[in-house]
Amino acid sequence: MNRQKNNYFVSRKNVLTWLACGLLVCAAVIRVVYFCAMHRAEISGTSMLYMVIFPLIANLWFAGSVVFSGPERLYRSAIPAVLILLFCALGASSPSGWYYLLTWLVYIAAATAYFSTVSGKSGKRIRWWLVPLCLVLVVLQIASVRGNYAAGSASDALPSTSELFMMLSVLLVCCAMHKLPVEEGAYVKRWGDRPDGRLVRSLPPMAKVAPYIMVNRNGSSNLINDTIDITPIEQYVKEKRKQGLKDFGPMHAIIASYVRTVAEYPALNRFLSGQKVYSRDRTVEVIMAVKKEMSTDAPDTMISVYLDAGDTAEDVYRKFQKEIDAVKDTSDLDSGFDNLAAAINLIPGLLLKFVVWLLKTLDYFGLLPAWLLKLSPFHGSMIITSMGSLGIPPIFHHLYDFGNLPVFIAFGAKYRENEIKLDGTIVPKKYMDFCYVTDERICDGFYYAAALKRLRHIMLRPEQLDEKPEVKPDID
Repeated sequence: MNRQKNNYFVSRKNVLTWLACGLLVCAAVIRVVYFCAMHRAEISGTSMLYMVIFPLIANLWFAGSVVFSGPERLYRSAIPAVLILLFCALGASSPSGWYYLLTWLVYIAAATAYFSTVSGKSGKRIRWWLVPLCLVLVVLQIASVRGNYAAGSASDALPSTSELFMMLSVLLVCCAMHKLPVEEGAYVKRWGDRPDGRLVRSLPPMAKVAPYIMVNRNGSSNLINDTIDITPIEQYVKEKRKQGLKDFGPMHAIIASYVRTVAEYPALNRFLSGQKVYSRDRTVEVIMAVKKEMSTDAPDTMISVYLDAGDTAEDVYRKFQKEIDAVKDTSDLDSGFDNLAAAINLIPGLLLKFVVWLLKTLDYFGLLPAWLLKLSPFHGSMIITSMGSLGIPPIFHHLYDFGNLPVFIAFGAKYRENEIKLDGTIVPKKYMDFCYVTDERICDGFYYAAALKRLRHIMLRPEQLDEKPEVKPDID
């Protein structure tokens, strides 16, 4: 699935990483001070854009990419690094045309080598050339600083000093790179991927065009209801409680059945963001509301539970109970989501509207940080709620246009019905109504139908949830 040859990372614990970021900040400060304070009257708007704003953005972008994305997604630093190298090449001075041409060739070679290395498309040989090329450019920048200092005052050497710091930062990042340890067959994120999923690249053309026609998630929803005989689940729950899982209930069995369905139908674990389809692969993030006690004035919160598509029912139970117990042990159901909501609530209304717009825009381009995605109850594989605990039938709950949740499942209370068999005997059975709201853009209707039929089959034979499944990979 992953065609990358080599993958690299930089550690936040490496002193070279922070030294590189410090040099980038110093380079930006030097340029701002020199051109805005010393030459404010002489510099034009175009020169300000090229000499100050452009390198300032490139420096901060590069520093942010190295610090925040370096440990897992160093490829994000490729574009700002190339911009820095090209900027330094434009500012290079030379005594002759041939020397200038050779200098440009070295800069272009370094930019190409850096881009190929961090994007994972190059072999080891290009990686070996990267540090020597950057070292040559640092030497050239040192010569430029010395020449400018000798030709004028110390202040006249500040622009070339700023460029020297930029080149040193690129060199330090190259020295801080290490090959990313990856298990055999494991996927490594690359261009186009998000923190919470990888881009599905081999979709048919119609599946790629559809999100641009059906833009909103709520307007692309399909509503499905089903009634399932939960007598087998009732028996399964009793067996699990006898085995020591005292709080094991139908909810755990239903979620475990959904996870097992994802293992066999991986497209069910896709989501749509920025008009593109992504896959979470094995990670199944389930969102659920939790109340401290069943009363109208009791506080509630949202929890996210990260499951693996290969989890058994017991794995699902233990992971859920860990999250639920962690929330209920607090005095006021305090969670990361509650703290985030409280912080956002402090923002004035008009400014809050802008903040929400900004969050939506960042989410569209996949730029929301991973820690924020983990706190958000609007980002996940599926959200589930029990209407039966409230004493009402299940509802078709809408999907949220903010975030990327593609499936909402609601189920109602258990009820009894007597069925007449062919021999005339009456058999009492328990049933439960389910309502599914699904984003039709992540997979086609035939796939959804097959997946939901398989989900029903698993719930009718829940004993298979005790065995580890073979997890099928989604398409590239």
